[in-house]
Amino acid sequence: MHQVSVLAVTPRAVDREALRRIFSSSNWRLDTVDTIADALRHVAENSTPVVLCAEDMPDGPWEKLFHVMGRANPETQIVVISRSPDDTAWGEVLSTGAFDVLPVPLEAAEVLRVIATAWRHWRDLVLRRTGEAGMAAHANEIQ
Repeated sequence: MHQVSVLAVTPRAVDREALRRIFSSSNWRLDTVDTIADALRHVAENSTPVVLCAEDMPDGPWEKLFHVMGRANPETQIVVISRSPDDTAWGEVLSTGAFDVLPVPLEAAEVLRVIATAWRHWRDLVLRRTGEAGMAAHANEIQ
């Protein structure tokens, strides 16, 4: 069975280790990097439907990753890992376009639920895009 890749972008070793434990008994494959620059290189070379990104990165805010990836890979779903319990901040994250927010400490059931939901959303977007492209090509054949 092919494992779907999830990328975790966080400078915190404790978060990377927690995610490794969570993913070790799942059907998902976890890749980790600790900077936005490394994340952008990773997604340029690998199919990555879901990206987990810490809200506070050493080389810029998570929004930087979101905006660059939005142009290159608009279907990729970004989930923000947040240490902030502030509902207003979470609302801002979601209104910016992130798929969801995962609070720290990371709980296995919640992480896997959010990943699965984000992946299904990614899959639906890709299917819709490829279906529309197929329909357009078919329409051109008819004309």
